[in-house]
Amino acid sequence: VYDDFRYPGTALAALRIQATDQLSGGLPIVSFLATRSTVQVWTGSAYEAKPATNPAWACWDLLHNADYGGGVAASRIILEDFEAWADWCEEKGYEVNIYADRAMVDHKMRGIISTLGRGSVEQAGSKFTCIVDRPVDLPVQRFLFTVGNIIKDSWREEWLSQEQRANAIEVTYFDVEAGYSRQVVEVQAADYDTTTVEVNKAAVTLVGCTSRAMALAHAQYLLACNRYLTLTCSFTASVDALAERATIRVPPASISGSDSSIVPGPEEATAVAATRPTSEGMN
Repeated sequence: VYDDFRYPGTALAALRIQATDQLSGGLPIVSFLATRSTVQVWTGSAYEAKPATNPAWACWDLLHNADYGGGVAASRIILEDFEAWADWCEEKGYEVNIYADRAMVDHKMRGIISTLGRGSVEQAGSKFTCIVDRPVDLPVQRFLFTVGNIIKDSWREEWLSQEQRANAIEVTYFDVEAGYSRQVVEVQAADYDTTTVEVNKAAVTLVGCTSRAMALAHAQYLLACNRYLTLTCSFTASVDALAERATIRVPPASISGSDSSIVPGPEEATAVAATRPTSEGMN
């Protein structure tokens, strides 16, 4: 609604309370439910209403809205990537139900929301896109990185030891069925009762998660990450070596630290998606 409001774009609540001795020296504690069903998303020709509970559209709105978000022009936001993310969230039942009741840097709020959709909002050059942890078909065009285009001595590998891996995840969420009260669920690894490794429990809080099923699924996801993501690597390359929104391939020669410059076959390289080249290189 376009009008000369005193507090545009803001939900206000007011109370009219009779003054009694019960209010003397203090303020009453008030709680209420605030709802918003849609956000407005620019689709190229007009704004369209999208579900506000979808993490992808919530992030798009927070990125674009100038009143409470980043104020990024719609032309700088890659719509098709957010559409694909929104479809994935809808398919998997990922939702966000959150009320921002305090001042916060917009990218931190986007991080809270995007976590619920298993993704993140990233800047790629002058535009904004999203990276989502989901199955995708890798593009045919890929960029191979070897000792020929990796800056010398920049290659780093880090293995996650068995002792560092969490074998139990404790998730705190806010259950709608229990009046949005704080609830805790714990999910343990399949070998939790038989392993000889010491118990290592990790705890996370999902602000904006109101579903027990979603909290349990997120815990299972984190356990899977701890089980399968055992090696991380990083390197630096010139910005000219990587095109925007590229898929790169890292050969075993680079991973092993060999000085060999033999280009491996497609089946011998590891594919990694990368989206954000910088002036100092790509990590």
